[in-house]
Amino acid sequence: MRAAGPTAHVSRAMPGWIRAAYGFGAVAYGVKDNGVSYFLLLFYSQGGGHALAGVTST
Repeated sequence: MRAAGPTAHVSRAMPGWIRAAYGFGAVAYGVKDNGVSYFLLLFYSQGGGHALAGVTST
């Protein structure tokens, strides 16, 4: 009887279309984050909360 141990792990390169899909997902996340930050910067800077405008952009 063999002892239960870790199985051999075969390393394979990730296909290019999967890497591209992850890249497109990262772009969408970045666009969303920058858009929300820009909106909040405009909102707080025109609403009189100038001190808060710098805090929201960080």
